[in-house]
Amino acid sequence: SQGSIYNILNKASNNLHDFEIELKDHLRRSPVVHFDESGFRIMKELHWLHVTSTNSFTLYQAHKNRGREAIDSFEILPEFKGVAVHDGLKVYFTYDSLHALCNAHHLRELIFAPVSE
Repeated sequence: SQGSIYNILNKASNNLHDFEIELKDHLRRSPVVHFDESGFRIMKELHWLHVTSTNSFTLYQAHKNRGREAIDSFEILPEFKGVAVHDGLKVYFTYDSLHALCNAHHLRELIFAPVSE
């Protein structure tokens, strides 16, 4: 039933609360962290799946917004002082960290670049 599914998800969320706090703390202290976001739909509404990751750890968080409101609510990038690797979304540059642009995004954009003859 829907009630059972809700209770299972709620219990799982509660059980992961301490882990999420530790994971966010680890990501904030990491020297290099990748930040990205992808659009997806929940109940036919556009949301954004924000991904924060290192080589060993990944945190997925969903939000209705793509920009500052979402990023601030996740409580990682506002306190992060390492190298933030990202796709060049302008809002990322407003945070006080070093910035590196993601080469996977560069390559994807170059594939679609017009070629003049």
